[in-house]
Amino acid sequence: MPLLSHYGDIPDISDKLVYPSIVFAVVTPLVVLARFVSRKWFSGILGLDDWVIIVSSMIAEVVSIQMLLICEGAFGKHIDQIEDKQIIAKTLKVYFVAQLLYKVNLGLTKTSILFLYLRIFVTRWFQRTCQICLAIVIAFTIGTVMSSIFQCTPVARAFDHSKEGTCINMTTFWYLNAGFNILSDLVLIFLPIPVIVKLQLPTQQKILLCGIFAVGIFVCITSILRLSSLNIATSHHDITWNSISSSIWTIIESNLGIICACLPALQPIISGIFPCIRMATYNRSYRSYNYGTNRYNSRQGYNLHGSRIENDRWNELQEPERPTSQIMSSCRLVDDDVVAEGHNNNIVKTTQLQIRVERKDFHTL
Repeated sequence: MPLLSHYGDIPDISDKLVYPSIVFAVVTPLVVLARFVSRKWFSGILGLDDWVIIVSSMIAEVVSIQMLLICEGAFGKHIDQIEDKQIIAKTLKVYFVAQLLYKVNLGLTKTSILFLYLRIFVTRWFQRTCQICLAIVIAFTIGTVMSSIFQCTPVARAFDHSKEGTCINMTTFWYLNAGFNILSDLVLIFLPIPVIVKLQLPTQQKILLCGIFAVGIFVCITSILRLSSLNIATSHHDITWNSISSSIWTIIESNLGIICACLPALQPIISGIFPCIRMATYNRSYRSYNYGTNRYNSRQGYNLHGSRIENDRWNELQEPERPTSQIMSSCRLVDDDVVAEGHNNNIVKTTQLQIRVERKDFHTL
């Protein structure tokens, strides 16, 4: 018997959508909460990426609830076997809004990931690339949401087929939207890898870092699987029955994207549970870049390629009273040789690890 609705002997497959909706409605907020705690506890501050992912998770939660509502209504049943047409109309209206929120959710998740990249990596070409990607994602999200709203004339025809009017080719529209999501997922997965490879870190740590950022491949896989289900959902009139499969992948894709976006920020918690996969040994890093002094000064300089260094303020690092592996909570990595302008016209040639200390507890992404 279906979990949320029962219409006698009418075939009902709504449970296929109900169970993943319930699971992610519970799991996703817990993961986001863990990210929030990790960032506040280990870093002391929240970035734009954290706030954006919180909003994205709220929208995903609303979509999960909407999926439960449409399953209680007409979804999962053959549309011609439901006698109450009001139930069909209400179900399709909720489904219409859920599709809009799904697109906003994906856009916010990608935006959060790009804000994370901008916060972590300071390489100039990488920052500019992220800014371009950010503009494209925001523009596409706005465009696809507006196209979804006005897919039919009048707008109400999108969820009430009894109204006269015209609609765009939804099969083509959904395929284009899914294609962009797959392409953008791949870009976000591979974008930080060249920067990570150039970092002065042991090979094992590079692999672990690449692995954390590459978990988005699972989101890409779900996008592809959802793409394979769109033809059935858009090319048949029995929308309440045939849209179950694509809706399942909608829930999985949107929530899995949020979970993957949270994993880098959960690195301190993961490292605490599994010490063997710690991302960096700060004991060694601190000694290597101390150069016999107990503080770093804010300086301007030029790298050997002729480009000016960003004028970041470096916080003072006092001699630690606890193990030095607990000093740094956040770092921004630069792998260029740097010539710094010191005091008294002295010129010092160094290879610098640019460090931004937020809290003297632990490193977190």
